[in-house]
This record gives sequence, structure tokens and C-alpha cells, in this order.
Amino acid sequence: MLLGPWVRPLTAVIEQDLHGDTALLTWNLWHVTESVLHAENPYRAGSVYYPIGGNLTTHTYTPGFLPIGLLVRSLQAGEPTWPLAAYRATTWVSFALALFAAFHALRALGAGTLAALAASVAWAFAAVFRSRPFETHLVSVAFLLPLLSLVLARFVMQPQRGRALALAATAAGCVYFSEYYTPFLWLGLWALVGFAACWGDTRATLQSLARTLGRGGVAAAAGLFLLTAAPFLINWSVSHVEPFREDQAYFESANLAGFVVPDPAATPLYSSGLVARLNDRVHRGVGGAALFLGLPVMAFGAVGAVRANPPLRRILLALSATFFVLSLGPELKVFRTNTRLVLPYRALMLVPPFDLARAPARLAALGLWPLVCLQAVGLSHVSAALSRRSRGAGAVLAFASLAWSVAEGRAGGPAPAPFQPPPELFRLPPGAVLNLPVSDRDSFAMFLQVFHGRPIATGHLSRRSLEQIRHVGRLDELLRGEDLHELAGELQRLGIGSAVLARGTPNDVVERLRHAPLQVVDLRDRD
Repeated sequence: MLLGPWVRPLTAVIEQDLHGDTALLTWNLWHVTESVLHAENPYRAGSVYYPIGGNLTTHTYTPGFLPIGLLVRSLQAGEPTWPLAAYRATTWVSFALALFAAFHALRALGAGTLAALAASVAWAFAAVFRSRPFETHLVSVAFLLPLLSLVLARFVMQPQRGRALALAATAAGCVYFSEYYTPFLWLGLWALVGFAACWGDTRATLQSLARTLGRGGVAAAAGLFLLTAAPFLINWSVSHVEPFREDQAYFESANLAGFVVPDPAATPLYSSGLVARLNDRVHRGVGGAALFLGLPVMAFGAVGAVRANPPLRRILLALSATFFVLSLGPELKVFRTNTRLVLPYRALMLVPPFDLARAPARLAALGLWPLVCLQAVGLSHVSAALSRRSRGAGAVLAFASLAWSVAEGRAGGPAPAPFQPPPELFRLPPGAVLNLPVSDRDSFAMFLQVFHGRPIATGHLSRRSLEQIRHVGRLDELLRGEDLHELAGELQRLGIGSAVLARGTPNDVVERLRHAPLQVVDLRDRD
């Protein structure tokens, strides 16, 4: 019911996002699948920004979804739209895994069955994920974080070397699903250890775990972590990209009011005039459309913060507060006001690799999960108390909480539309393709490459090198210049055999291309 509008039909696209992340993530799945099938390094993309290429370790890359790509490609052999179906499938799998992992993680923490189910739905369909349901490099944290928590909880409850190795492999493997969130997940693990060391009871638990593993067990876990992450780390070590502008962290950080004030457009359940007026006041930063915590989470999370056992309560509250504060970005914003109060993220954004993360508001997901854990504990406690007074009352409350979270999770959005690639793309001559208008952030060019398979002179990697930026800038300069001979020479040197025109291509540039030895495909009225 909640996933249907996002995954059907499988060969559909969000037309409004063909120049955005939907295009990039479709390309990601196509690239990793084809690279592995052709025994090539999947972290190296030689066919974008041709002939320079690109390193994908700093891109919004999700090679962990490779099995889905291989499966769908084999099931739809010969069908050019298989990457679309594979990408849609990753959305379904991400949310399904989020529900599954969250439920079992919450059960491992002691939550009742119905309470764990209600909290799992509140988590998987929270505003922070609903606002970007197709961005699998971000939605993947919805299953990565509960999975990591589940493996960690089992290790703490029954410390064994095998479980320590499973924890190390899981922590390292996160990088293959979200290069954006993984450094923060690793930071969270170190923060957890730091917080646990602050109190006597949890410090004793840490010491007991260390004694159980011994030096050999710790060394084995560290070695497996490095071995698992090695393909990423080796390629990442040779990447050279330009950091984001600092002002992006200010624009894309959380507004404190957004956590408690829903956006009626994103959460139609709250469509009253009062809520709309409050939401209209959230002007600076990211608001409730991507941040609203949800009433069940806040209400039962507060109960859990009081009733959970002290060690668990302290750790969860400390982790939640840490990431909620970081999500607020460099300066505190409340409704329409930027208070100019400097926050810890201002220092973190200067430290590699965190300097490559441009949207602090996304860290709200890492603050939300500990709160969801407290919600499950709180709901379990209240349900048990009600059941002792009236048989079945606890189950009714849990079902009511579940229904409320489902109601909050129902949201609209742009409807996917069936897509058929332009037939001209399959008839392009040999050689690279020049996509216009020329841009170093051309997601549409990468989307079309999924179908024609030719190298492209432009592209759109999330983080670009100075060489890539200058390469595209040089092409743009030549296309806008008057020297047609120099333009033709450069196109020949780069091995460009065709040009694809998209909406926004200047007419004067189109006129110049008429004099170049290129096959031109005009898609200006079809993108």
C-alpha cells in the first residue's frame, strides 16, 4: 500500500527527475552490472567525461545492489529497459529490508512483537526517507542502520569471535550501499564506544567484551574490516575531487522546528490550517517535509526515555542527541531565524572525509533510529501496563500506533510514467557522444548512456575533479566560439561521432553543429 506508487510500473521513470538523481542511480546500477560482467573495475568509469573518466568512490554509487542488477538483466535478457526495472526493484528491496531489519533489531532490544512492528513502520516510512524514496544511496541507511544495530546487539548479548567478525564485516560492507552515510555510521560506532566508556556499568561491559575477544579476536575483526572495505578504500585513496561549497551545508541543514512541525504537502494527515501556518514559518534550512519525526515516535519515544533500562537509555539518548545536533548544520536555525549560534558541525565539515558531505540534514536519520528504539521500548511498556488492567488493551494500543504511522507514511508525489528510450539512440555511429547543452552536471547524458552504451564527453558525478570541470568548460567554450575549424578539430581529437540535443540547447550552438562532421539526434521536445 505504501510502496506501490513508488515501484509500479517497473519500467517507469520520474520524468521531472530525468536530469537529477533518478537518472544517476539508474546509471549506477547499469554501470556496476556491466563492469562486473566485463571484468572491469566497477569503481572506474572511463566512459564519462571522456576521455578523462572518473573515480566513483566519491559519487553517489551503490555497487552493493549488484545482485539485483545481475538478476534483472538475466531475466530481461535483450530488453534495453532492464536498468529501469532493476533500479525500481532496488527501491522495493530497500524499504522491505528496512522493515525486516528494523523489526528484528527492535525485538533484539526487548521490544514486544506488535510494538516492534509499529516502530518498524514508523522508521521505514519516516519523512526523512519518504522525502527521497528513489534515492537508494540514502534510503539504504534505512536497512543498514538497523542491520548494524542487530548484529551489534547480538554480539553484546553473546560475545563470540564469530559475532565480532560479523559486526566488522557488516560495518565495512555499508560502504557499498552508501558512501555518503558510511563515514557517519563509523563515527557513530566510535561515539557509542566513547559514550559507553563514560559510565561504570557500560564501561564494565566494554572491558568484558575486550577480554572475551582477546588481542587475537580484535586483530581478526580489524583485519576482516579492512579486507571487506579494501576495494573501496584502495580506489578512494587515488580519488581527487573538489569539495562542495561551504554555503551548501548552511542551506541543506535542519531547521529545528522541522522535527516537530509536519509539512502538510508531505504528510497529508496533518492538513489543518494551524499546521500549514506553522510550516510556512519554517523558512531557513530543511523543514518538516524531510525531518518530521512523527507523533508515535515522539510520544512513545518520550516514554521509552523514562522506562528503558538505564544503560540502554543513556546510550540511545546520547547517540540520538549527537546526530540530531549534527543535522542542524553549522548554525542553529529555528523557524525563520538563523540564530548564528555556531554548532559542532562547523568543525566536522572541515575534517576529511566529512568535508565531502554537503547536506547535514540527512544525518537526522541517524538521530531518528535511537529514538525509534526508545519508541519500541516505550510502546512495549505502555502496552504491557494496559494489558495487565484490561485484556487486549495493549494490543489495541499497538495496532493504533501502527495505524497512525501508516497514515503518516501515506504521501503523494510525482507519479512514475512508462519510458521507452528514443530509437535513434540505438543507431548512433561509433565514437563518443557529445550531449548538449554542455554541462559537467549532465545527469540526462548519463541516463541516455544506459541505452546507447557509447562514451560521453560530459557526465555528472556527485563530486568532480578540477580536470573534469576544465574539460567540459573547454568544450563549452569552443561550442560558443566562432572558430568552427578549431571546434571540428577538437571533436575529432576526442573521437566524438554524434551529438544529442536536449531541452535548453542554444540555437546558435545547434547552428554551429550543422557544420561539424557529427550525427545529430534532436531530443529537445522529448526530454
